[in-house]
Amino acid sequence: MSFVNVFALENGNPVHLARVDLVNGVAVPSGDPDMVADLSAGIVDPLLGTALTVADGLAFMAVLSSVYRTPYLYATDIIEET
Repeated sequence: MSFVNVFALENGNPVHLARVDLVNGVAVPSGDPDMVADLSAGIVDPLLGTALTVADGLAFMAVLSSVYRTPYLYATDIIEET
């Protein structure tokens, strides 16, 4: 199973906000309702300027670590779990 975690830093400690799982080729966010709504609204690839939605699955997940990359909000690279 492939997934990405999204964290926020609060008082210097990481707080898990959301997890995005790849389910049947679709990225499925879960966790904090505001973060899930933000992810579900779609993102824009910062390198290509291409809009991506959860329906784009793995491509959507691969870009999350570039979109959410600030000192206070960040996403992991895709994690493969067997």
